[in-house]
Amino acid sequence: MLALGAIAALTTVLSSLLPALLVGRVNPQAALQAASRGVGSRSVGGKLSGALVAAEVALSTLLLVGTGLLFHTLWNLGKARLGFETANVTTFTAMPADAAGFSAMAVSEDTANAPASVATLTYQPVLERMRRVPGIESAALITAPPLSGWDLNSDFKIVGQPDDPENPRSTRVTAVSGDCARTFGTPVVRGRMINDDDVASSPFVTVINEAFARKYFKGKDPLGMQIKLGGKDTGMLKPYTIVGVLGDQADHNVGAEVQPFLMLPQQQVPTTSLFYQALLKTIVHFAVKTKGNVPVAAEMRSVFHEVAPSVALDEFQTMQKAVDQNTFSQRLGLYLVGSFARNSWAIAAARSGFAWR
Repeated sequence: MLALGAIAALTTVLSSLLPALLVGRVNPQAALQAASRGVGSRSVGGKLSGALVAAEVALSTLLLVGTGLLFHTLWNLGKARLGFETANVTTFTAMPADAAGFSAMAVSEDTANAPASVATLTYQPVLERMRRVPGIESAALITAPPLSGWDLNSDFKIVGQPDDPENPRSTRVTAVSGDCARTFGTPVVRGRMINDDDVASSPFVTVINEAFARKYFKGKDPLGMQIKLGGKDTGMLKPYTIVGVLGDQADHNVGAEVQPFLMLPQQQVPTTSLFYQALLKTIVHFAVKTKGNVPVAAEMRSVFHEVAPSVALDEFQTMQKAVDQNTFSQRLGLYLVGSFARNSWAIAAARSGFAWR
């Protein structure tokens, strides 16, 4: 894209600025006298003008070729595997009134008196109410939906495997509720998905994506393996057992390489840990899949007003809009460069008919 921009700028200079400078240096009286004498040989200025036109045509043709490559890229983006459905899926943000923020993050060692989780007290009851709304097919909480730009990265260890201090393992981490895969239409390729029975008192589990399995297990079966997320340093004292592998979802950019991530049940994130404050005691996302035309924003605001009135909602957006916004820069670049290339080539071709006279 930058190379095409440079070519476009150079073509602009050749087609407008340089001809203007050349015209400014011509003596009009001498030019008219030469024309009246019927000069048979081309002047140096005429030769230079012809060379400039040839350069314009060449660069404009190069722009057209580049536009074709951009169109091919955009075509590939349109065919890229998203890993989620866009039809009738809407996401929105929710922020509790007592959101702590990252500046207040700290690990508490008083696990015996750990406070109840906002996931259990607020978000799970909200989800149960959301799922009873007419026209709502499924609803889920997810702290970092696809293409949202929200990220939490963490080093981790695989129990029973040696560590490499020079190349520590790292992954994106997100907390989810039950029905997450169903809401986004993402297939579970191995094992099972997180569900609402994965609570604080049940065995701690996690689900990884295909990219995680490829990078860190290299063809081996990851089910049953355990993941540690920092231990005492982060307040994540218990290991999480892998119970499923989720299909890859486009995460940062459509068509880009998918990064490893793991999902934690929202009710199994310890309230004394850093992860609780970073994932749940801050802005979270909800996603709903609807049947037909449902006024999602109005219905969800009504649900939260009834169940959790202190939680603020914002940024309602369909997944189709998220995809369109993510690919906007590529599409805009194609349209601008394509239009410029077409017009430049047409002007240069028209001028070439007069340059050699």
